[in-house]
Amino acid sequence: MGSEKGSILLAVSVIFLIIGLLLLSVLELASIERKMSRNYTDLLQARQAVDGGVARTCQLTLSSLQAGAGAEALPGLPVGANTGSQVIGDPSGQVSYRIRGEGVKLAVQGSNYGIYAFSCEGSSHGVVQTASVKVRYGFSNIYKYTSGYPLFDHRIFNDQGRVTYYQLDK
Repeated sequence: MGSEKGSILLAVSVIFLIIGLLLLSVLELASIERKMSRNYTDLLQARQAVDGGVARTCQLTLSSLQAGAGAEALPGLPVGANTGSQVIGDPSGQVSYRIRGEGVKLAVQGSNYGIYAFSCEGSSHGVVQTASVKVRYGFSNIYKYTSGYPLFDHRIFNDQGRVTYYQLDK
């Protein structure tokens, strides 16, 4: 009778040990899932910061180009000074973007368009995403004719800028 109680006690102890190990495994999996979810959320926020930075930089570039519409040549660095980090939303959230390198640079100039290139970096809680971007701005040159010769007067931009290249860097 005593050996039966010992056997039952041993079997119950082994079952509790197995159940305990299974519960620990479930808790470990839940912890891993939580970390993966948080990292994925930070990755998505970093990508959104890049997208916000690209949109804002396109807007600033257009404003800069429109301000210099009286110059015959397109500026090589229209928003060159805007390379610092820009915090998006709540500063405690640590979501920000910055324009890398020298800023926005003229890559190609055609007779009625200019293509500007830049690299934007977004970050969220230590997760960083970077995108290389090219934006095309179409324009029309306005000339005044004096003595039968056309003289450049100003340019009118036809659009808000169209992203022609967007590549997330790995």
